[in-house]
Amino acid sequence: MGSVKERQAEERKEWERKAESSTQLRNRILRQGEHGRPPNAFESGIADMILGPITALAELYVDLITLGQLRVQIDEKKEELKHYSDELRKAWNLFNDNKDDMLGKDKQEVFKTLREIQDQLEAAWDEWKKSNGRYHEAQQSSFRERIHSSIEKLESRLENLYGILAKRESHLSKLEEKRDTAWNDDFRERVEGWIDEEESRIRDIKNQIDQVEGWRDEQRSKL
Repeated sequence: MGSVKERQAEERKEWERKAESSTQLRNRILRQGEHGRPPNAFESGIADMILGPITALAELYVDLITLGQLRVQIDEKKEELKHYSDELRKAWNLFNDNKDDMLGKDKQEVFKTLREIQDQLEAAWDEWKKSNGRYHEAQQSSFRERIHSSIEKLESRLENLYGILAKRESHLSKLEEKRDTAWNDDFRERVEGWIDEEESRIRDIKNQIDQVEGWRDEQRSKL
């Protein structure tokens, strides 16, 4: 009995260590992700920057100095956006490199936060592209819109999978607790069978996540 209690205590300590490590990884990734979040006023700043000069363009009257200044502003905004994109990409890479060492709930929180930042950043890119498009009197291609739509669907599917994974891992933890507190060997063996089944489901879900992430990354590479 003593060895069982010792094993249970060690397993609890190991779980606590894993949870603490997962929390640290979560916080580290989220801090990096915030470096990729553009300021709240960034999008409106792009729109305000372009609106006046483009009105003049529509009237076919704008001097070369104004055009030159506008081009400089557009390019500066692009460089800022590239910086935010690079910082956010670092966060995604950090997440991908460490997700196997994180608990499901932490993965889900990180994924949702990074996706929120990604959406905000893509909105800023879209605003910049509209401004740049007006400057050149051109429209964005439908190809990019289809890619964004595909990425959105894949990320929605990933969010769902991460939610399922979190529930499965929570259930697995409860099963392990039942196994460790079982009153007899027969029940313990039954619970161990349930644990094996749950671990198999978790592996399947993780495989699905890897597959969908691959599809999403492939789509992103086309942007």
